[in-house]
Amino acid sequence: MKIAAFIEEPEILSGLSCEEEVNLYQRMKQESKADALIAVICGNFRQDGSWMQEAHDNRAKHLQKKGVDLVVELPVYCTLNTFDTYAFSAISTLEKLNCVDELLILCRGEEERIRKEITQFLFKEPENVACDDINSHAVEFGKAVKRLYSTMKVRFLSLNLFNRQEKPDENQLSSFEIRLWQELKKKLGEIEEQKRKQYLNEISGGYAPMTEKILEAYQNDAEMKVLDECLVTKKRSRGALRRYFLRALLGIRQVEISICGLYSYALYVNVAESISEKEIKQEYEFQEVRGMQMSDIVFNLAKKSSWIPVIVKNHSGITNGSAAGKYTEGMEQLDESRNMLLSIEDRAEVLYKRLVEL
Repeated sequence: MKIAAFIEEPEILSGLSCEEEVNLYQRMKQESKADALIAVICGNFRQDGSWMQEAHDNRAKHLQKKGVDLVVELPVYCTLNTFDTYAFSAISTLEKLNCVDELLILCRGEEERIRKEITQFLFKEPENVACDDINSHAVEFGKAVKRLYSTMKVRFLSLNLFNRQEKPDENQLSSFEIRLWQELKKKLGEIEEQKRKQYLNEISGGYAPMTEKILEAYQNDAEMKVLDECLVTKKRSRGALRRYFLRALLGIRQVEISICGLYSYALYVNVAESISEKEIKQEYEFQEVRGMQMSDIVFNLAKKSSWIPVIVKNHSGITNGSAAGKYTEGMEQLDESRNMLLSIEDRAEVLYKRLVEL
């Protein structure tokens, strides 16, 4: 049995229609000659610190309805990081599943040109690789495969037939950043005054000058625009600032990230609960009926082969400000440190719900 996997690229997939997406996953299986397909997705927050328009549990269901056999969600402490760390975490998770034979990396542009450029890079890794912005993510995924000495076969899949969705304008302050600042001010208000500086300094990605400016803005009850003007620079993007705000709101400290780095960032695998065949048929009439037995086979194989704990969460939404999703499998395998990291996921789910409602 052959299993292929791909890592979700929201900017690409959100620009496809339902039928185009179904065709894409069929193409993945056909070109890789795989019997099953695994998707690695981020949670409710993207790597650039923005939020997903569709909640992670709904996205997982839709992916399964469109032909993906198993959906794996990256922990939020992996997602809210620089892209090279995000890529490394995703590849590390697939590698530790120990059942993936081939990795499909989504690319943009002319297939032969992209294949040639990235293949040359994979065989020779200079310090600075010239690559257009469109496929910089593919390069990082390739670098992660090499650095982990992964045995997975790599295939670069060109998607030049589809229209590219435009990126949001990073030069303009959005309502989301304003909401984040409002939430962070509330968070700081809950912390004793003498402990605020230490709290911010301990957050992953924080440092003294940034802390001073944030605390000054908090004391002056400044608007996000004022803070944005002094913190967003050529060396620090607005995306990096969003990630820091989210890490501060979720309490993701540098010490935890450092420990995770010792384990290649993959300490457990969070698998989305499988859906029924009836749900697939009801929503997508053009989709051929496929036996859900394959999802069960892939899941059982992953559980048996994985080098790290595999857990399953039954997403039932948010109730009274707390995460109501129940982990139905694998919890007995988690030690204290892994449970601590898992608690960040629950806080992220609650925060997402709160931000959506603002």
